[in-house]
Amino acid sequence: MLHDRLAHRGLPIRAEGHLAVLVHPQHGRGVRVREGRPAGGGGVVSGRDQHRGRACERNGRKRGLREHSCRRIARPGVRAPRGVGDLSGDGTLDLVLPGVWFENPGLDGTPDADWTPHEWPHEPVPDASYGTSARVWVADLNGDGHEDIVYSDCDTGFSHVYWVENHGGGEAWTRHQLPDPPGAPRTGSFHSLGVADFTGDGTLDVFAGEQEDDDDYMTEDGRLPMKPPGLKERGVVWRRSGGRNTTFDPVVFQRGKPGWHDAAIGDVDGDGDVDIVNKVWSTDGTYHVDFWRNDTGR
Repeated sequence: MLHDRLAHRGLPIRAEGHLAVLVHPQHGRGVRVREGRPAGGGGVVSGRDQHRGRACERNGRKRGLREHSCRRIARPGVRAPRGVGDLSGDGTLDLVLPGVWFENPGLDGTPDADWTPHEWPHEPVPDASYGTSARVWVADLNGDGHEDIVYSDCDTGFSHVYWVENHGGGEAWTRHQLPDPPGAPRTGSFHSLGVADFTGDGTLDVFAGEQEDDDDYMTEDGRLPMKPPGLKERGVVWRRSGGRNTTFDPVVFQRGKPGWHDAAIGDVDGDGDVDIVNKVWSTDGTYHVDFWRNDTGR
């Protein structure tokens, strides 16, 4: 059934040549399309800050329009842009929320099996502007064969970016805070996050960008402002260096407007490197989309 809300995404669930239209009941935010169960058809994960996350599986393999079976998993929803990955190492995709990840029961073949919650060392921002929120990206950041959690605080000032190292099976973790970018004593809301090889050296780097939103009314209730006074929002790439002793050096490639909100990454111009496409949350001028071309190899 197609919901009568505005936000939706039409995306291929499997390589079958057709699209599925996915609509979340609350504004369509946080819809993710991934292959959740290796033998079970396409998987859909949706979530929103104030609502529970859901995992949906396609019923059957026939072509054409079909229903999905959905079940609630967790509070709140799964974190964008890529809070989905194989943390347990069993070949299925698990789901990540701040401080807890949910293990996919897919391989046992039981449709109603529970998604088992496991803790991981998330560090919340005290007195966060809008409460705990994060952008999350699951990737094997140090190349040791275990998928890690990369996350940035967002929807609050004084945010940071972290790499949470998975020592195997999602059972033991070490949290590493990446250095704050230079040029300002405080940070804003890192509402854009991406992990990719931006430098072309074969290793994964981390991108994050600060939101331009300068809301501060919440300070009357003892909470942090969204952006420290005087901060010029920044676009940052943390370049990876070292082998197993992985370190990340922040490189600020943009300061000031436009700010960053849910940027997307990919090879936009087809030249083999990873670019960034961005839009803003709010602006005094004309709403628009920016294409940031990666000229590292030029």
